Amino acid sequence: MGYVLIVGVIIAAIVLLLAIVTSKTNKGEPELQYRLLPALLSKAELSFYGPLTQAAKAYDVTVFSKVRIADVLAPVKNSDRKIWQRAFNAISSKHFDFVVCSNKDSMILLAVELDDKSHNTQKAQKRDRIVNTACDTAGLPLLRFKTKGGYVVADIRSELDNLLTPGPSKDEMLAVPLKEKPTAETTPVAEPVQPPPEPTPVVKQSTSKMAKAVKLSTSDYIALLVGEGYLLQRNDAYELTDKAILAGAEKKTGQRVGEYFVWPSDLNLRDGPGTR
Repeated sequence: MGYVLIVGVIIAAIVLLLAIVTSKTNKGEPELQYRLLPALLSKAELSFYGPLTQAAKAYDVTVFSKVRIADVLAPVKNSDRKIWQRAFNAISSKHFDFVVCSNKDSMILLAVELDDKSHNTQKAQKRDRIVNTACDTAGLPLLRFKTKGGYVVADIRSELDNLLTPGPSKDEMLAVPLKEKPTAETTPVAEPVQPPPEPTPVVKQSTSKMAKAVKLSTSDYIALLVGEGYLLQRNDAYELTDKAILAGAEKKTGQRVGEYFVWPSDLNLRDGPGTR
């Protein structure tokens, strides 16, 4: 009987001790609480979002806001895990103001950044350089707009048109209107000798459009260009090789887009899925 009483006292003591420890632990971890922010977009972003979506109605696209960059771009695979991790860390906590995607397959077509006075700080300029380089290496067009008191939809549509409207096809470039047949009322007149036509200019397209035409992702197409000797990777950026320049590739700089590469539309990569 005494033994049972001792065991009972020990069990009761253990239960009491656990209750005290649990109580102290709960007091040390207060309940997490949150508050609802007033709006998804700032006043400046909201004033630009309306005209931007109006301008985008001319195309079969959707405009998304506050998109995490890591959901749009991914570091190129690298045998050195540290390099991959450094590239990921550079974009993991950043986001695009707006991203434009195709309604057909949600393909990412371009990103849009709205730059206010805060972008004049040294910290913001460093952030912008990282974002510009990331978009350039991935072949993603990036439009930058300055904040204003008001926006003209036609001006925004003009900027979008340069990137969302495909250039003329080769067949369209070579198309020649048919001559009218002479009628009974007209007398054929000998045509003057015309000089030979100028060579048809080669249409040049951005890296992302070249990739889309051969049904590759931009990153895969860039890897193909590196493998074919058209691009040289230095750290986190790419450079045109002499081979690319001889083939007609160029580095362009747009007022809003920044630096990007353009390629002859008839560039043939022998390891690719087809000839352009």
